[in-house]
Amino acid sequence: MSSKNASTKLRLNTKLAINRLKLLQQKKRAINDATVKDVAFLLEAGKLTSAQVKVEKVIQQDYFIEGLEITELYLEKLSTIISMLDHTKPSDKNSLETLASVIYASSRADVKELLVVKDLIGSFFGRDFMLQSLNNTNEIVDPKLVSRLNIQFADPKLVDEYLKGIAASYNVSNYKVLFGDDSDSDSNGGLKEKSETKVSVNSDKASEPSIPALPSPYSNSNRVSTPVPNTVQKKQPTKEVDPNSFEGLMARFEALKKP
Repeated sequence: MSSKNASTKLRLNTKLAINRLKLLQQKKRAINDATVKDVAFLLEAGKLTSAQVKVEKVIQQDYFIEGLEITELYLEKLSTIISMLDHTKPSDKNSLETLASVIYASSRADVKELLVVKDLIGSFFGRDFMLQSLNNTNEIVDPKLVSRLNIQFADPKLVDEYLKGIAASYNVSNYKVLFGDDSDSDSNGGLKEKSETKVSVNSDKASEPSIPALPSPYSNSNRVSTPVPNTVQKKQPTKEVDPNSFEGLMARFEALKKP
């Protein structure tokens, strides 16, 4: 296959893989929303152990969905690299990280078009680069992508925080029985700061996602935004950027790469 034909096929399958990833994310979010409702019912019934088992699956899928989002952005970035391949092979760090990360995700994201993309990248950059990237032995795959696509057992503290968040969102009647009473006063009679039921937005633990946006039983929408602490003020953008432009893509890409 000529390099021009290979790049054309790579461009086509990259677009197909992006569309497939979008659909897969939607499907997994819908499943997660349904599981969250199941957890709420279990908590209402006082079945805390069963709820813990289910909520761990929710956390694992939250990791995985974020990994799919990162993969999607790398594929969009790959689209900007493909045009170079007919003339030269990019060797800069960012391009190699993009290529290696797409290859790494191909065997973990359950999207068949990604496997085609992987093989086509290998035809340009060689079998050795492809095999090293598959297992990250070259250590250039995005670390956050690696952590999100390798599903592990969730931290028990994170499980507890998810459960509290779900119980609060669904107004579970026996919240105090399950998790105790979070009093507003300390032992000296003074006010104490309430502990958040979600991971701090300033947490530097790259491996812990924030508490998911929980579906409200009183809303027509399946998902609602997780409230942000009042102490955190959202910064308004000074300039509106077209999300479909190259600048918009890069902005989303960098935001998603942050821990």
